[in-house]
Amino acid sequence: MVKTDAGAEGHFKDMLHSHHKIAFDRNIRTDAAAADSFKSTGERVIVYYFGVGDLRTIVALRSLGQGPFTKSTGTVASFNKKERSLSITDQSGQAESFEIAPDTIVDTEMGAAGSSDFRPAKGDPVRVTAAVVNGTLTALFIDTLAVD
Repeated sequence: MVKTDAGAEGHFKDMLHSHHKIAFDRNIRTDAAAADSFKSTGERVIVYYFGVGDLRTIVALRSLGQGPFTKSTGTVASFNKKERSLSITDQSGQAESFEIAPDTIVDTEMGAAGSSDFRPAKGDPVRVTAAVVNGTLTALFIDTLAVD
């Protein structure tokens, strides 16, 4: 069982005995642990899965650690791929900026993607989970789908 950001319990089937091949980005897989080998509790994680609703099957998990984390929701104000920076504006008009790390994960309509595949447009809704890394607020996970 995994507790979701919304506080609900997330239930997943496991892939322990599956003989099916799945498309799972090699670079993303490198930083993830197979579901059956992940033993940590109380950590914030990214859950890589396929399926919907009660038919979700977990593939792997990536620990983000125990935090502290910030979670910000807003729309893209600016994105600079070369400088690896993202600025968003929340509903009150408050701006917040993030560094985009090479290992930042982005949830898209096509599944999990690395930060090199992130190409948001101004005004796109996003939810960013971030932490201070080396003194800079850094996006660890960007959700382009489940924005409140």
